[in-house]
Amino acid sequence: MKSSSKSKLGNLLKLCEEFQETVHLRKVTKDVSSLNFSCDLLLRNMIMIIEKENNGESFTEELNYITNNLLGAHAHLTGVKAIETALKYNIRV
Repeated sequence: MKSSSKSKLGNLLKLCEEFQETVHLRKVTKDVSSLNFSCDLLLRNMIMIIEKENNGESFTEELNYITNNLLGAHAHLTGVKAIETALKYNIRV
């Protein structure tokens, strides 16, 4: 795995962990029931990324899709602009 991909995955993981805490503690500006970001879909995509990485295939498109969805869900629930979150976590989109 390329260093930049590994770094992006690490930064996304950190964002996910902190976002999960924010949602569970109800520190959001919007109603949590409106969250449309499916954990099952995220897990399926992460499994696909791992399989592609193990096969030496590119997973850039899938990683970008997950990144955009995560940043969008975070912006929707917290009121923080996606670009601000991307800069905070050093995530290139």
